[in-house]
Parts: sequence; structure tokens; C-alpha cells
Amino acid sequence: EGKTISYDWGEFTPSDVTIPTDDTIYHDGDSFVVDTDTIKHGDSFVDENGVKWTFDKWSEESGVIDGSDINITAEWTSEEGKTISYDWGSFNPGINIPVDDTIYHNGDEFKVDTDTIKHGDSFVDDNGVKWTFDKWSEESGVIDGNDINIIAEWTSEEGKTISYNWGEFTPDGFEIPKDDKIYHDGDEFEVKDPGIEKGESFIDKDGNKWTYEGLNTESGIVGDDNIVITPVLRS
Repeated sequence: EGKTISYDWGEFTPSDVTIPTDDTIYHDGDSFVVDTDTIKHGDSFVDENGVKWTFDKWSEESGVIDGSDINITAEWTSEEGKTISYDWGSFNPGINIPVDDTIYHNGDEFKVDTDTIKHGDSFVDDNGVKWTFDKWSEESGVIDGNDINIIAEWTSEEGKTISYNWGEFTPDGFEIPKDDKIYHDGDEFEVKDPGIEKGESFIDKDGNKWTYEGLNTESGIVGDDNIVITPVLRS
């Protein structure tokens, strides 16, 4: 009886590639040659689920017919697709987080988003804490084995307040200035005018005379601490 040689894609069938055929009728002792043109070692394809299939070899090598039909099957290595995701981490600034829909595989290059947010961009949360973006936890590189979750790294700074305390004596009918703004390091602040002229004097309920000589603080830049502004009063 004549012998036949057939080809089988095995675990995975690549699209747009026609499987080899061999229409020769062989007999024992005939030589046969395995196809080497249709697909090469290392050729790879990605299926609809993002799995990468890489052709290794055919199950048979060229040789001599010896008693049976031969079914030559493709042997593959498979690799699940890898994903890249982004996470705001400790603070969500309320802007759209970067999205990367690409399915990656080992050896693929990837680039970390640099457009959505920049080093030094800052935001203030509902509690007055200032969050400043430092960097993403990963740099652009090459996929090597795992999904990648890229997390935002932040520095945080509690808000600073400026208050006015009139101290030992508050003149009748005088309204102490208020500043409800939340400040952070490096912010400029302006001391509010108390509406009293330097040298102006007042008498307290005990008959003591108090003379206003100004405030203990001038307009400037907020530092590490809250600021309490008090008058300089001479009795």
C-alpha cells in the first residue's frame, strides 16, 4: 500500500497561512522532505485572546518512509499576553488616568505615559493637603514575564493656616481680621490691614492705655509652619 504524508497545525492554526500539503504517494524506503518554506522556527502569531504562539518545529524531520503514513504536526510555544495598567496610588487627582490597551509579550517594548501628568504637578484635596506628583513607579522598558501595574508616586504636604490673635487686649468694636485660605510651602501671603493706625491708643476696662505699634509679621512666603499674626501693643 502507498503511504501518505499529511500536515497538522496542532494546538494553534495561524490565520493567513496555508498548511503545507504533500500529494506524493510514498512506499517503504522512499525519501521524504519536510516542508521548510511555509513557516520558520520563531515565526509568531497572536490569537484573538492575546496569546502569542511561536512556531518551534515540525514533529518529524526529513527521512525515509518506514511502514506507516506520517502525520507531521506543528509544535508551538505559547505565551499569555501581558497588560499594562495605571494606578493613582495614594491620591486621585480627578483627571483621567492613562490607559494602555495594547497586549504585550515578552521582549516587547513599552512606553510609560508622559502626557497626562508631569513631575511637579500639584493638587489640593478636600482636607487642604497638597499632593505633588513625583513620578510613575516604572520607566519605559521591555516586557519581561509579568503584567505591569504602574503606580503614581506623590509627595504630600498638610495645609498651613494664617490666623490673627489680638492677644491681651481687643479694642471695643474692633473686628479681628480672618484668613480662611489654606496655604502651602512657597505660597505668598499678604497680611490683612487691621484698620488701625500705628500710634493709635485705646483704654481697656481697667483704665489701662494700650498703644498699637503694628503687627508682628509682614507679608511674605509661607514656610513649614502655621502663622499666627498678633499686634504689638504697648501699655
